[in-house]
Amino acid sequence: NGHSIYKPRGKGVAMDTDKDGALFMGRKARRRSSLIKEFHGDALGMASSVQILKVLMKNNERSVVFSGVVTKLNRRNKFQERIILITESAVYNMDRGMAPGEYKIQRRIPISCIGAVRMSPFEDNFILLHAPSEYDYLFMTERKTELTIALLHLYYK
Repeated sequence: NGHSIYKPRGKGVAMDTDKDGALFMGRKARRRSSLIKEFHGDALGMASSVQILKVLMKNNERSVVFSGVVTKLNRRNKFQERIILITESAVYNMDRGMAPGEYKIQRRIPISCIGAVRMSPFEDNFILLHAPSEYDYLFMTERKTELTIALLHLYYK
């Protein structure tokens, strides 16, 4: 049908509301404005970070599909600000380092180890990455639709 999600066109990519919006209909309460979004992929510009490029090379990865700030709920039910980075083969949970532009990788989850992506059925921003061989990753993000569709495209690639 000519629509695609992650082929860059300028700054962002528009979501195909007919196809991709239907993924959530009937299963998640939606804000009307969330159906018409422009996707920005690497919104934090992580692909230009020397430190991140070294990590990508070390893990034989080529590109950053998505980056953004999320609020993670930890095991003690405390909220922590984190950066999530998605490449073609893994999801990274990162913390900001002491110096500007420095990042500390807390966790790397291979896409192949993600058993499910679950979204809260309510008008909130919770997403759960279910990793059966590890522990789950629960977080909130304003960019839940973009993040979820990015993961779906990687999974079915």
